[in-house]
Amino acid sequence: YLPRPPSSRSPSRSVGRSMCAAPFRLAPPRVSEPGSPECLSESAKRLLERSPIWVVYDLEWTTWEGAMQRFWSGDGEEMEVVQIGACKLDVRNGLREVGSLSILVQPALSPTLSDYFTNLTGISQEDVSSRGVPFLDALHQFHEFAGPDTPLLSWGSFLVDERGTQELVAGDAYVLERNAEMHGRSVQYCD
Repeated sequence: YLPRPPSSRSPSRSVGRSMCAAPFRLAPPRVSEPGSPECLSESAKRLLERSPIWVVYDLEWTTWEGAMQRFWSGDGEEMEVVQIGACKLDVRNGLREVGSLSILVQPALSPTLSDYFTNLTGISQEDVSSRGVPFLDALHQFHEFAGPDTPLLSWGSFLVDERGTQELVAGDAYVLERNAEMHGRSVQYCD
């Protein structure tokens, strides 16, 4: 899946490392798992066909026992990014890896990782406390790694119903966009 275009729920601001107010909690996400996978749009197919480099990325985000079943709607639960992992692939050369990135992120709203999260991912509180960076720094590093016109691909999807219509979006793209919004930014995508 490719990220969806910027939503109308947040102002259009570019990704960057500038100072901003403390992150804030958003309303619980209105997401569910889709019943069946959707095909790529024609514009997404064209983008993939003309791009010599693809970036495949994966996020780890805060979670607690039962959070997925509640879709992170429990008291104090937020899908805060804890790790961004990515690899850059050369499509012209048999999807050969030409770069990789792994960034630990310090969650701001829930800075203490749950035992459930640590057991699930292997990422410890000590790892995040000693090597983690603020989210906006991590987002900037990811943006610099990927480049401006590189397709971003991730696995999984959510059905999002935040504006009265259901929309199939990449799960990691949704979480990345939501975290940017929590920090007063938006993620801008090209078509």
